[in-house]
Amino acid sequence: MRRNLMVMMVCGLVACGDNDGDGGSDAVDDAAADAGSDAVGETAEGDVEDDASAADTAAPADTVMPVECPEPTGQRPQARAEHAGVYDPVGKQLVMFGGTFGVPVNCSSIVDHTYQNEVWFFDTQCDQWRQSEAVAPTAGRNRHAAAYDPARRQMIVYGGRYRAGSSGSYTLFDDVLAFDIETETWSVIATGGPAPRHNAVAVVDPVGDQLLVFGGDTSDSGLFIQEQNDVWALDLGTGTWQQLEGTDTSQARPAKRKWVTGLWDAQRSWLVVYGGGDATAFSNTAQYFDDVWAFDLTQTPPVWYQLDVDPPQAPEGRFWPGLVHDTVNDRYVVFGGHDDQQVGNRNDTWALGPVAGSWELFSIGDTYNRAPNGFCDFPPDFTTVDAAQPERRHAQFFVAGEGHAWLVGGKTDCGNVDDVWSFDFSAGTWSERIPATVGEVCIRKGGVNCNDMCF
Repeated sequence: MRRNLMVMMVCGLVACGDNDGDGGSDAVDDAAADAGSDAVGETAEGDVEDDASAADTAAPADTVMPVECPEPTGQRPQARAEHAGVYDPVGKQLVMFGGTFGVPVNCSSIVDHTYQNEVWFFDTQCDQWRQSEAVAPTAGRNRHAAAYDPARRQMIVYGGRYRAGSSGSYTLFDDVLAFDIETETWSVIATGGPAPRHNAVAVVDPVGDQLLVFGGDTSDSGLFIQEQNDVWALDLGTGTWQQLEGTDTSQARPAKRKWVTGLWDAQRSWLVVYGGGDATAFSNTAQYFDDVWAFDLTQTPPVWYQLDVDPPQAPEGRFWPGLVHDTVNDRYVVFGGHDDQQVGNRNDTWALGPVAGSWELFSIGDTYNRAPNGFCDFPPDFTTVDAAQPERRHAQFFVAGEGHAWLVGGKTDCGNVDDVWSFDFSAGTWSERIPATVGEVCIRKGGVNCNDMCF
């Protein structure tokens, strides 16, 4: 655990709009509304030579046939954060649900969140978006979790929150929704179980045919946090819940937290969780976590292990980062999140070896360069921008695919962003697949006469 050693006039938790209490200032309009008409996508068509012999025209077994991409439609989702989704290996596509269009810029707090119930598909072979016509069976939501169920080819959505107006208590969800990717239809597969919550981790254990849920926030207030560290399992066959571990055990375990990220390690049958924040998050003594824990389901009862005990180097403590399992190299890859140091939003990329418990740094990303001119007055060169990395952010959609991790949207210092990036597990490098139209700092966007960081 890392502590904030000094109060900096930089983009901290409240400054980036996560303190969404009713006393905050109004959110600025989301400029991404203008972005929907921009079509981005390339076709990957290839020519196949005609031949009279069927034997000659048959492709060798090791030949990769070209992908026939449809004509671009111009569709793309509006910039958002606090969304979630999965990678569908059958369709080689991302499936994204929900989120908020509310835009935090510098120190503005979001009072009027939006709660989306759209489903979007991103074709990873053609770099094209498509919106589903499916309508979720409940109100839109944000701060939910999503997991892929391979047995049924469905996206499972758990928890999240919604509010009808711009003030008052939130409605927290305890339902479990299933989106059938083949038929593009929704169903409710469970309610009840754990206390309703948001910002929890949810993963599918396909061997046990169960959904595992860890931690999150059970407070319905935007001003107070009730962080948790309990573990629950939903039997996907029967729709029944079972609590695997409560909060009153003396066993070593991760501290209570929200804004936590996690993954399912199928090789070891581990639920892995990383980072997050606790009840101090809205204070000047905010503590963000830098520890990585594995909940080992091969043990009876399951046992927690901390994987990174006193490593020689490690990412700073952070909340709402991205975490995926690179199965090609058997390591956990971390991107971004919001730290409690000078920079705030991060775009560094790290990997943890689950056996050795040691961290490898791929890229430090943007680095601190110059202090703010005053409270919420950031100079254009606040950081030294590393243009080879995605914009600094948290609350993004980050998921592992085949040979790559995929990054979509999130909260930046300049609002929500609407880009798509891929991270090559073998090369350890990022590629921009869909450029952002909003949400990037002025220098990264190519500005030559930038007066401040965002405009």
